[in-house]
Parts: sequence; structure tokens; C-alpha cells
Amino acid sequence: RVIELAMSQTWIYNQSWEDPKVDIEHFRIGKGDRVCMLTTGGDNILDYLLEDPEYIDTFDMNEHQNYLLDMKLALVKTLTHEDCFAILARQNHEIFLKNYDEVSKCPV
Repeated sequence: RVIELAMSQTWIYNQSWEDPKVDIEHFRIGKGDRVCMLTTGGDNILDYLLEDPEYIDTFDMNEHQNYLLDMKLALVKTLTHEDCFAILARQNHEIFLKNYDEVSKCPV
């Protein structure tokens, strides 16, 4: 019933930002933990992964957020730190297009 109500409404998301360092400390996320969280843009998930949890289950009402996380994971697995930063922080689409075939084949 709650899901029906939620899905039948128009949702407007305000901008919010959680500090993953504060979350990690507060929730004591560490090696072997099991985490369930909203996908959002995936950045907090990538931060949490540095703590070596057993797994992280993510979900989001906007499926495109999950696709974005998959893309970020594929970038991190296949490219250098410099290329990832150029794509994600500097919006360098040329590096992305040059590496697209390799990145798109990466299992996430």
C-alpha cells in the first residue's frame, strides 16, 4: 500500500548531499559489512567500497541512477585515475568516446 501511494504521486527531489566520511564513521562501515543504500549518483557507494564491505546492495526509483553507477564502476575498472577524473570531473567526452568500446565491455 505504501509503495502504491509513493508511485502514484509526483516526486520532486530536492538537492541533498550526504558526506560519506561522516556516514562511514557514524555507521561504522568496515570490512565484511553488508550495506543497503540508495544509488543516487553512485559516488557514496564508491566511497563505501573503499572500506571493503562484503557487499553493497543499491536501489533507486530512477533506474538511470543505477546505469550511472554501472558506468562509473566500468570506468574505474578499465581506465587510469587521470582518465576517470577527466571524464567525471572535467566532462572530457573525447576521452570517454575514445575508450567507449573498452569501457562498455567491462562487467560490473
